[in-house]
Amino acid sequence: MHKYFKNSLQSLVAFPVIATALVSPFSGATLGSPTAAVISPDSNRPLTSEVTVNQQSDDLDAKAQKIDAYFAEHNFPLAGHGKELAAAAEKNDLPWPLIASMSVIESTAGVHACPEKYNVFGWNSCHGDDFTSYDDAINTVAETISANRPETAAYYEGKTLPEILEEYNGRANPDYVKNTMWVMNQIEQQPIATTSSGTNA
Repeated sequence: MHKYFKNSLQSLVAFPVIATALVSPFSGATLGSPTAAVISPDSNRPLTSEVTVNQQSDDLDAKAQKIDAYFAEHNFPLAGHGKELAAAAEKNDLPWPLIASMSVIESTAGVHACPEKYNVFGWNSCHGDDFTSYDDAINTVAETISANRPETAAYYEGKTLPEILEEYNGRANPDYVKNTMWVMNQIEQQPIATTSSGTNA
């Protein structure tokens, strides 16, 4: 089980903003570690490491599609940045919908962004320096809340997901934790287009 899920799922509270029946949050979302490579004696058979890399790429693409589909459905400006959002979360060992969800709660995914360039996360209470790109903003926030930035690690290290969200903006917004986690669930349950064969488009 993902390290942030273990102590977090019990604290989820359904936030009925959209009339959607909620199911158990993050079903099937446990993030596993890559399988170890096994050298096959069959030269025509792909190595396990190659299969794992391909599967991870497919998984990331599917997660990116869910984020982009959710954003597009609501006309959010960050639609099209799903892959960067999911990749930054997973790179920092965070639940993959988390950074996308934070952008929704902080700025409606870009609709109400801070005056600073590319600040869709309410970073530094909208009083910080400009980011150089959305990627810069996404990676800065992901590295910060995962305690991977030395200058801010003390604020986030060893905390559960609700505690991380509480530290980021929960003091200013009492509903921040439950709203962010509700949007995470919506993104995870977002349908994506499929091909006629039933596979993800």
